Amino acid sequence: MILLKYRRHLIIFVIAVCIGVWFFVYKQQTNTKIQTSAVPKNFEPVTERGSVKIASSTTEKSTGTSGANADARLRPRSLFYEKYKNSTNFSEMYGYLEAHVSNLPEARYFQSIILRTCFSYTGDRLARLELKLKGETANTKRLEALNQLAERCRGLSEALFEIPPITLVRQAAAQGDPKAKAELFLWDNPTNKAEYVAAEFDVKILAESRDPIVIENIANYFQNRNDFLHWNIPGVDGTVTGNDMAHAFRLAACDNGLDCSSTSPDGLAACVKRNICNIDNKTSEAQNFGLSPAEFVRAQRIREIINSGLSNGTWPKEFWTSSIRSRR
Repeated sequence: MILLKYRRHLIIFVIAVCIGVWFFVYKQQTNTKIQTSAVPKNFEPVTERGSVKIASSTTEKSTGTSGANADARLRPRSLFYEKYKNSTNFSEMYGYLEAHVSNLPEARYFQSIILRTCFSYTGDRLARLELKLKGETANTKRLEALNQLAERCRGLSEALFEIPPITLVRQAAAQGDPKAKAELFLWDNPTNKAEYVAAEFDVKILAESRDPIVIENIANYFQNRNDFLHWNIPGVDGTVTGNDMAHAFRLAACDNGLDCSSTSPDGLAACVKRNICNIDNKTSEAQNFGLSPAEFVRAQRIREIINSGLSNGTWPKEFWTSSIRSRR
């Protein structure tokens, strides 16, 4: 009788334990599903390398462009760049990004791009620009480009433009977005030698993210230091200026996935504001409109070195190490 009672209690205990284990496993799986569904499948958390926190991107095989990336290394894929690049409705895109800003800093950064792109092509500003171009002769291409930009920007609330884009950039940078961190080099203002060279390690880490927008924005770092720093790079004759480096990084960004076509927002804006129309790559633009022949040759050589470094991770000695130069 005692044995039977003991056996009954044992069975009840085992059943209770099984139910407890099943409930624990069920809760764990449910929580995992909830956490996974909160962000896109190809999103990874922020990681830290050196002194720069970088929101890591997913990667895909490099397809190679302009002969620059024929290697098999993995290229990071932006969560939103393709959608932004192909968007014909920036108002809709802005709303889509708003749904992700709380957990994806990159979304906030792309909102800043939309606001900067569309500022001149909505409301009274658009009307004034249309009137100006219609009052000038031989502006058919510029008006067509203006109409394309206006159509993409249609529907954006005027209240959004009260938000300074730099505010969104700083918010994204504080959350770890590498695009925003690289852009802030345009706004920094070093006051002494230590501050000028302090960012050298950070800028190298950012470049090696291989994000094309990061690569383009790194040009700001070099351009902002043109009057104060110079570089001595093996394989490039003479002293390399900040402007030389900036030109090369902007060209390299096109080789690494940036849309540099005449139908991109930047290409259309170049047509509207600078009358540079139907130029389908930055190389032609730089060669024909931006740089002297000597500057172009130097930019091309540095561009080759950048693309090689991004491809194989090996950089010439002192490529990232600058020297202080006298003010002009």
